[in-house]
Amino acid sequence: MSESEDLADLGPRPEPRATAPELHPGGADAVVERETDPVVPDVSADDNPATENAPAGTREGEDTSTQATRGEDADGDSESPA
Repeated sequence: MSESEDLADLGPRPEPRATAPELHPGGADAVVERETDPVVPDVSADDNPATENAPAGTREGEDTSTQATRGEDADGDSESPA
């Protein structure tokens, strides 16, 4: 048989078709709809038993308020000229 006779015996080409991708069962696709919001407790450092032996200074909150977070208007003169 020659090469041209082999190609003629193959028959018609199959039609290409796409299939839907399989979603990962444990990924973000696994959750269809959230029924309730997750409950995250807001535990203070005093109630945490792991911080009982920690120094008191590490258990106190830190003051991170600034003029921007308090909503105060800042003077442009007090800013550094960058």
